[in-house]
Amino acid sequence: MPLFRFCYFWFFSPLTIFYLVSFATEGDKKGYIAFYEGITNLDFLAAFFKSFSALGSREPFSVFVFWFFSQLRVPQFYFFALLACILFACIYNIVPKHYALFRFFLPFSFYSFVLYISAIRLEISFMFIIFSLLLLNRPYLSKLFLFLGILSHFSSILFIVPALIDRYYNSFFLFFTRLRLKFSTLLTLPFLSAFLLTIFIATSYKISGSFANAQITFSDFNLLSYCLLSFSFLRNNIIKSFFVFSPFFFAILLLDSLRVNILLFYFYFYYLFYCIPSPRVSLALYPLIIYAIFKLFHPLNLLLLHGDMFYSPV
Repeated sequence: MPLFRFCYFWFFSPLTIFYLVSFATEGDKKGYIAFYEGITNLDFLAAFFKSFSALGSREPFSVFVFWFFSQLRVPQFYFFALLACILFACIYNIVPKHYALFRFFLPFSFYSFVLYISAIRLEISFMFIIFSLLLLNRPYLSKLFLFLGILSHFSSILFIVPALIDRYYNSFFLFFTRLRLKFSTLLTLPFLSAFLLTIFIATSYKISGSFANAQITFSDFNLLSYCLLSFSFLRNNIIKSFFVFSPFFFAILLLDSLRVNILLFYFYFYYLFYCIPSPRVSLALYPLIIYAIFKLFHPLNLLLLHGDMFYSPV
């Protein structure tokens, strides 16, 4: 078994990832390659401004990672393959040793390969998030990596907010049950109501437009539905579970659903691994890992044939 783990971690997995990354030349990856090769002779500030149009990005630290390696003249293939291998090692090590089956299969799930191949900025962010989780016993380093993760991709804050809701849920509701309605509160209610109404109207337009243009479908909520139901089963608290997962629901409506589902997938695995001491955890995770493995087959075929996991002839 130790020999198998050694070969899996040091030989089979890196070679497989290197091989598959070599096929990724189209889709989102094409834009990342062009950006990486186009900033070789730029200073960081110029590269950062270039990312606005080239990547639609405003996250400085992921741009810095691109820029730093481009200044070292690392060929683009080795740069992207190195990121993928580092993330593989992070995912492998974030899984507790007694969950051996998940440790071997989680790095080869569909959502992992989306990070390896297409979602490069989120991949960089996710590496720093995992560094932060692995260094929880060293608070300053953990907070630093967490901060760098958010600066690499702002949507990664979704990995943090649900955990905070779960931790402070009881305190939050205790605060509101003790709150007394004062005169100053009455004065602020009209302004607060107007603010919330504005957000509701803007969100409604966004949601209706996304559904009308088929940017969001009900299948985008499949993963969230499973996580919510199984989490409720494990915690025996449907109301608390709803609040914990509500940020993912609104994020799917307002952001790219695939990106949100990647964060949801790994949040769910990590949280069940480390925060729910229940023998039923594995029962909740087995269907999810099987789903994520089988979901990879068709995108992997598209990658090998067309250089893009999400290739569409239209």
